[in-house]
Amino acid sequence: DTAAYVKASAAVRRGSTHDEIVVTLRVAEGFHVNANPASYDYLIATAVSFDGVDPARVRFPDAKLFKPAFARRGLSVYEGVVRIVAEVPKGTLRAKQALRGIVKAQACDDQVCLPPASLPVAARVP
Repeated sequence: DTAAYVKASAAVRRGSTHDEIVVTLRVAEGFHVNANPASYDYLIATAVSFDGVDPARVRFPDAKLFKPAFARRGLSVYEGVVRIVAEVPKGTLRAKQALRGIVKAQACDDQVCLPPASLPVAARVP
């Protein structure tokens, strides 16, 4: 299961022009998750969503090119520690004490992709 190889957490940062929800994924060594967008339609792209909050913009990190034997052109993936930043308009989170969300991810190694998981995240709103 993907949840055994990918851990997710979140934190809220206040900015001068917007606030940010920073989601951190820790992907186990030897595994990766699909980038956003995913390289092929049948792969599950890494995505984030939040209860009651619609980000104005979500910034994903630059993907790495992974070339397994079954995909000659390669796959766009994230490995190791991955930070995804969701920007929300300043003040959007003001009324919330806590923020809850879901990270959808699919862990893969060089042979197989595991079933995708919906990983819960929560953060206190300062």
